Amino acid sequence: MRKSFIHHLFPALALALLFAGSPRVLAAQDQAGSQQCTATAVPAEVEAGQAAVRVTFTFSEAIGAVTDLKAPEESGIKLAVPDDLPRQEMANPEIPPKPIEMSLEDANEAYLWLNTGSAVEGLYEIALTGAQGSCTGHLTITGAGSR
Repeated sequence: MRKSFIHHLFPALALALLFAGSPRVLAAQDQAGSQQCTATAVPAEVEAGQAAVRVTFTFSEAIGAVTDLKAPEESGIKLAVPDDLPRQEMANPEIPPKPIEMSLEDANEAYLWLNTGSAVEGLYEIALTGAQGSCTGHLTITGAGSR
């Protein structure tokens, strides 16, 4: 009696499935999935009560241009709007002012203007989302005048 092709293929498939689910392979997959991008804020502490404060974020991985910032609602931290941004006095009215913008300075760094006008003191986890990924970090809000 001749064995069919399936009978010869079955042991190879069984071994492949066994090794695909082996602890070593699963541990490597868990390790790769557990690495999370982190963001470091400079300064790490900002005062509450400011209409616009510039914070530079350095990322452990490139996430592209920052498109969103999420902070706990109770923190009161939000992105500053253009009207909040500081204006420079013009020494010469014939020279146009330089725009102050929020932008990507380098692949792993961005600066944002934050509004802490209604922020509450405390340490908060923030999430920054970019075109290529997201990162989380911490920012401390101090009382006005305590820095």
